Amino acid sequence: MQSSEKYLYDAINRPRILAWMMAAVILLVASQYAGSVACLVGAAICFVYPYLVQLLLQRVSASTDIIRRSLVVDALLTGLVVGMVGYSPTACIVLVTMLTVSIVIVAGPVALAIGTPLCFGGAWLTGRYYLTDGVRDLDLVSFACLLVYSGYIAWLVYRETSRLNTEHRREFSLRH
Repeated sequence: MQSSEKYLYDAINRPRILAWMMAAVILLVASQYAGSVACLVGAAICFVYPYLVQLLLQRVSASTDIIRRSLVVDALLTGLVVGMVGYSPTACIVLVTMLTVSIVIVAGPVALAIGTPLCFGGAWLTGRYYLTDGVRDLDLVSFACLLVYSGYIAWLVYRETSRLNTEHRREFSLRH
């Protein structure tokens, strides 16, 4: 991969892995309520998926467009997970927030406009029940995932802005 592709790949890879690990945990907790093997299979897929994408993107020497388009698949899969967790409001907010942040940071609003209907479509395909009552552990796990994910993204942004600030100061001192 060239420098811009590597930069973009690095920008999405770690947050993607974290988001899908958290989606797997949310599915594992939801499986207690749904009693569904689909949740367990979905959790296994969530654990493996980001590493498969990572391997594929490295093998094909992905361009920035391919890296950005890979997030569209994330949108569809997020929708599938939303349906599997029974549209639990807290879990849905967390899952869609992680997806939205990833897409907007890396691919922009057009990709979000494409990904949103795919996410809804995925939810429609897998949603067969509604979990709204008595899912306190799912809510707590979902909120914990949101805190960890948003904290991690904030740290990544802080690290990048600090790097840019240091470069700016260095360039300024060289000019003056």
